[in-house]
Amino acid sequence: WGLSAPPPSEADEAPLHTDTVTLELRLHNISVEQMHSKSNNSVAEILGPLEEALGSAEGQAPGKVRVLGIFGRYTTRRWRLEEVARPPRIGEEVVVVFEASTAHAESVEQVIDRLRAGLSPPAPGSALAASPALVAALGHFSIGLHTPAKHKARTGTERESVKALRTMALPILLSALFTGALIWLASC
Repeated sequence: WGLSAPPPSEADEAPLHTDTVTLELRLHNISVEQMHSKSNNSVAEILGPLEEALGSAEGQAPGKVRVLGIFGRYTTRRWRLEEVARPPRIGEEVVVVFEASTAHAESVEQVIDRLRAGLSPPAPGSALAASPALVAALGHFSIGLHTPAKHKARTGTERESVKALRTMALPILLSALFTGALIWLASC
Protein backbone atom coordinates (compact mmCIF):
# COMPACT_ATOMS: atom_id res chain seq x y z
CA TRP A 1 0.00 0.00 0.00
CA GLY A 2 2.74 2.46 -0.77
CA LEU A 3 1.56 5.96 -1.50
CA SER A 4 3.55 8.12 -3.83
CA ALA A 5 3.23 11.75 -4.77
CA PRO A 6 2.48 12.62 -8.38
CA PRO A 7 5.52 13.66 -10.40
CA PRO A 8 6.26 17.40 -10.18
CA SER A 9 4.94 19.45 -13.05
CA GLU A 10 6.70 22.43 -14.62
CA ALA A 11 4.41 24.76 -12.63
CA ASP A 12 5.56 23.15 -9.36
CA GLU A 13 9.21 23.69 -10.21
CA ALA A 14 8.82 27.35 -11.19
CA PRO A 15 9.36 29.93 -8.45
CA LEU A 16 6.01 31.11 -7.13
CA HIS A 17 6.59 34.78 -6.46
CA THR A 18 9.52 36.18 -8.38
CA ASP A 19 8.53 39.86 -8.57
CA THR A 20 6.78 40.53 -5.29
CA VAL A 21 6.69 43.13 -2.56
CA THR A 22 5.59 42.60 1.03
CA LEU A 23 2.90 45.09 2.00
CA GLU A 24 0.60 45.62 4.93
CA LEU A 25 -3.04 46.56 4.89
CA ARG A 26 -3.90 48.50 8.04
CA LEU A 27 -7.58 48.45 9.04
CA HIS A 28 -7.90 51.40 11.43
CA ASN A 29 -10.20 51.71 14.46
CA ILE A 30 -10.97 48.00 14.77
CA SER A 31 -9.42 45.11 16.68
CA VAL A 32 -9.07 41.48 15.62
CA GLU A 33 -11.60 40.59 18.34
CA GLN A 34 -14.12 43.14 17.01
CA MET A 35 -13.63 41.95 13.44
CA HIS A 36 -14.15 38.35 14.53
CA SER A 37 -17.25 39.19 16.60
CA LYS A 38 -18.89 41.08 13.68
CA SER A 39 -18.64 37.94 11.55
CA ASN A 40 -19.78 34.41 12.24
CA ASN A 41 -16.65 33.12 10.50
CA SER A 42 -13.11 32.54 11.67
CA VAL A 43 -10.47 35.16 10.91
CA ALA A 44 -9.01 32.83 8.26
CA GLU A 45 -12.40 32.68 6.51
CA ILE A 46 -12.65 36.47 6.65
CA LEU A 47 -9.25 36.79 4.97
CA GLY A 48 -10.26 34.61 1.98
CA PRO A 49 -12.46 37.29 0.37
CA LEU A 50 -9.84 39.92 1.17
CA GLU A 51 -7.12 37.90 -0.56
CA GLU A 52 -9.47 37.38 -3.53
CA ALA A 53 -10.24 41.12 -3.76
CA LEU A 54 -6.55 42.05 -3.59
CA GLY A 55 -5.77 39.44 -6.25
CA SER A 56 -8.37 40.87 -8.62
CA ALA A 57 -6.93 44.40 -8.46
CA GLU A 58 -5.47 45.83 -11.67
CA GLY A 59 -2.00 44.43 -12.40
CA GLN A 60 -2.37 41.42 -10.10
CA ALA A 61 -2.51 37.93 -11.54
CA PRO A 62 -4.73 35.35 -9.81
CA GLY A 63 -2.79 33.56 -7.10
CA LYS A 64 -0.03 36.19 -6.95
CA VAL A 65 -1.44 37.93 -3.87
CA ARG A 66 -0.83 35.85 -0.79
CA VAL A 67 -1.78 36.76 2.79
CA LEU A 68 1.17 36.04 5.07
CA GLY A 69 -0.25 36.98 8.44
CA ILE A 70 -2.61 39.06 10.52
CA PHE A 71 -2.18 40.70 13.90
CA GLY A 72 -3.62 43.46 16.02
CA ARG A 73 -1.74 46.58 17.06
CA TYR A 74 -2.58 49.29 19.56
CA THR A 75 -1.06 51.79 21.98
CA THR A 76 -1.94 52.57 25.57
CA ARG A 77 -1.81 55.83 27.44
CA ARG A 78 0.30 56.27 30.55
CA TRP A 79 -1.59 54.99 33.54
CA ARG A 80 -1.12 54.03 37.16
CA LEU A 81 -1.93 50.58 38.52
CA GLU A 82 -4.40 51.97 41.05
CA GLU A 83 -6.37 53.74 38.28
CA VAL A 84 -7.44 50.72 36.23
CA ALA A 85 -6.74 47.00 36.14
CA ARG A 86 -6.22 47.05 32.36
CA PRO A 87 -5.11 50.18 30.51
CA PRO A 88 -7.41 51.42 27.76
CA ARG A 89 -6.29 50.74 24.21
CA ILE A 90 -5.85 53.70 21.89
CA GLY A 91 -5.56 53.59 18.10
CA GLU A 92 -6.40 49.94 17.59
CA GLU A 93 -5.89 48.49 14.15
CA VAL A 94 -5.71 45.16 12.38
CA VAL A 95 -2.65 44.64 10.22
CA VAL A 96 -2.79 42.14 7.35
CA VAL A 97 0.65 41.36 5.89
CA PHE A 98 0.59 40.13 2.29
CA GLU A 99 2.68 39.69 -0.84
CA ALA A 100 1.66 41.35 -4.09
CA SER A 101 3.07 41.11 -7.58
CA THR A 102 5.09 43.99 -9.02
CA ALA A 103 5.51 42.34 -12.44
CA HIS A 104 2.92 44.53 -14.22
CA ALA A 105 3.70 47.84 -12.52
CA GLU A 106 6.29 50.54 -12.96
CA SER A 107 6.72 51.15 -9.22
CA VAL A 108 5.66 49.91 -5.80
CA GLU A 109 3.58 53.09 -5.42
CA GLN A 110 1.62 52.11 -8.52
CA VAL A 111 0.97 48.65 -7.04
CA ILE A 112 -0.24 50.25 -3.78
CA ASP A 113 -2.50 52.69 -5.66
CA ARG A 114 -4.04 49.87 -7.72
CA LEU A 115 -4.62 47.72 -4.64
CA ARG A 116 -6.19 50.66 -2.81
CA ALA A 117 -8.50 51.28 -5.78
CA GLY A 118 -9.40 47.58 -5.89
CA LEU A 119 -10.60 47.64 -2.28
CA SER A 120 -12.64 50.83 -2.25
CA PRO A 121 -15.51 50.46 -2.71
CA PRO A 122 -16.02 46.68 -2.82
CA ALA A 123 -17.60 45.52 -6.10
CA PRO A 124 -21.28 44.61 -5.63
CA GLY A 125 -21.80 40.86 -5.60
CA SER A 126 -18.14 40.15 -4.83
CA ALA A 127 -17.07 37.88 -1.98
CA LEU A 128 -15.67 40.95 -0.25
CA ALA A 129 -19.02 42.77 -0.40
CA ALA A 130 -20.66 39.68 1.13
CA SER A 131 -18.48 40.00 4.26
CA PRO A 132 -20.02 42.71 6.47
CA ALA A 133 -17.06 42.62 8.89
CA LEU A 134 -14.63 43.46 6.08
CA VAL A 135 -16.85 46.07 4.48
CA ALA A 136 -17.08 47.86 7.84
CA ALA A 137 -13.34 47.51 8.47
CA LEU A 138 -12.47 48.83 5.00
CA GLY A 139 -14.17 52.12 5.86
CA HIS A 140 -10.81 53.33 7.21
CA PHE A 141 -7.76 51.56 5.79
CA SER A 142 -4.32 52.25 4.40
CA ILE A 143 -1.75 50.20 2.51
CA GLY A 144 2.00 50.59 2.85
CA LEU A 145 5.29 48.73 2.80
CA HIS A 146 5.71 46.15 5.54
CA THR A 147 8.68 46.77 7.78
CA PRO A 148 9.06 43.99 10.34
CA ALA A 149 9.97 45.21 13.82
CA LYS A 150 13.33 43.84 14.92
CA HIS A 151 13.73 45.12 18.48
CA LYS A 152 11.64 47.84 19.99
CA ALA A 153 13.77 50.92 20.49
CA ARG A 154 13.35 52.71 23.78
CA THR A 155 11.36 55.88 23.62
CA GLY A 156 12.49 59.13 25.23
CA THR A 157 10.22 58.60 28.25
CA GLU A 158 11.55 55.07 28.80
CA ARG A 159 15.13 56.37 28.68
CA GLU A 160 14.23 59.13 31.15
CA SER A 161 12.60 56.66 33.54
CA VAL A 162 15.70 54.39 33.46
CA LYS A 163 17.89 57.44 34.12
CA ALA A 164 15.63 58.50 37.00
CA LEU A 165 15.82 54.99 38.46
CA ARG A 166 19.62 55.06 38.31
CA THR A 167 19.65 58.49 39.94
CA MET A 168 17.43 57.24 42.80
CA ALA A 169 19.28 53.93 43.22
CA LEU A 170 22.68 55.48 43.97
CA PRO A 171 21.63 57.42 47.10
CA ILE A 172 19.64 54.44 48.38
CA LEU A 173 22.63 52.14 47.88
CA LEU A 174 25.00 54.57 49.65
CA SER A 175 22.53 54.98 52.52
CA ALA A 176 22.22 51.20 52.93
CA LEU A 177 26.02 50.79 52.94
CA PHE A 178 26.44 53.59 55.49
CA THR A 179 23.72 52.11 57.75
CA GLY A 180 25.34 48.67 57.48
CA ALA A 181 28.73 50.12 58.40
CA LEU A 182 27.24 51.91 61.47
CA ILE A 183 25.55 48.71 62.64
CA TRP A 184 28.80 46.77 62.22
CA LEU A 185 30.77 49.41 64.16
CA ALA A 186 28.15 49.44 66.94
CA SER A 187 28.41 45.67 67.32
CA CYS A 188 32.22 45.72 67.70
